[in-house]
Amino acid sequence: MTWVIASFIMFISSVVLYLAVRQSSLLKTPTQLNNLAMFIIPVIVYAIISGINGTDLHLSTFAFIIVVIQAILFSYFGNVMSLISIERAPNPGYSLVISKSYVVFTSLVSIFLFKSELTSKSILAIIMIVAFSPLVMLSKSKVRNLKFDSTWLPLAIGAFFCWGSLAITSKYLYTIGVNIIERL
Repeated sequence: MTWVIASFIMFISSVVLYLAVRQSSLLKTPTQLNNLAMFIIPVIVYAIISGINGTDLHLSTFAFIIVVIQAILFSYFGNVMSLISIERAPNPGYSLVISKSYVVFTSLVSIFLFKSELTSKSILAIIMIVAFSPLVMLSKSKVRNLKFDSTWLPLAIGAFFCWGSLAITSKYLYTIGVNIIERL
């Protein structure tokens, strides 16, 4: 599977997931149950995949420590902040535009950590993400009368850094030879 296909599958599943999360919050499902479901369902899926593929799930102590840090700091807290932000935002898309724009963070950090190249096309894409994101959230008729719980914004920004850090550490684990199924 190419990275493009994997990214498209992730895109579609993320949209479905966050629409389900928003619907679940409208049904007053506790955030803790939503968060638990976001971990239990993937555990079952990855256990089946690793069983089918015969994946060796042994990690070095160093890799295990990084995976634990990822799980607790970046994945768990990222999920918690994202879920609460989605719940409190006037529109779930507002929260997701901010928290899922971590491509800006990961692209810039990757230059220093992985000696990645930032092409003019990449720079243009980053500028477009930053420039057009506010257009999703602002409309002339709603700007004056918009009333919402403003705590969603710092939570979305926190999720932004958690997701970006998760991506960076995932790339690092991949570069030191940790299989993606082992990490997941």
